[in-house]
Amino acid sequence: MESIELKIWHALTVTFAFIIATVLLVQRKGTEGHRQWGQIFMLLMMLIAITTLVMPATIGPRLFNHFGPLHLLSVLILYAIPAAFYSVKTGNILAHKRHILVVYFFGFILAGTLALMPNRFIHVWLWGS
Repeated sequence: MESIELKIWHALTVTFAFIIATVLLVQRKGTEGHRQWGQIFMLLMMLIAITTLVMPATIGPRLFNHFGPLHLLSVLILYAIPAAFYSVKTGNILAHKRHILVVYFFGFILAGTLALMPNRFIHVWLWGS
């Protein structure tokens, strides 16, 4: 998959995951629908985090001419999603909630804000160079 295709796939899957997560955060918890959509959300976030590790950093310092500071968010998501799943399966709902809020804040709010910075793909796509 070429870089532009990967960026578009990433943007679309993140948008879908963001919509699911936002609905899950405001709807009644513990329902069958919440569990099913939550599993879809977790799967999407794992796929998104893995694919971002394939995408090279284009701005800022790079490690091994590939990884940048934003890749740390991917590592955080790859930790937080399984931790949230484990927490809910073991009945620790408070830990589950904390992990999901970490994913929501760092995965969507922080990463989304950074994606809108000048010279980033989404910024250029939305507003031009």
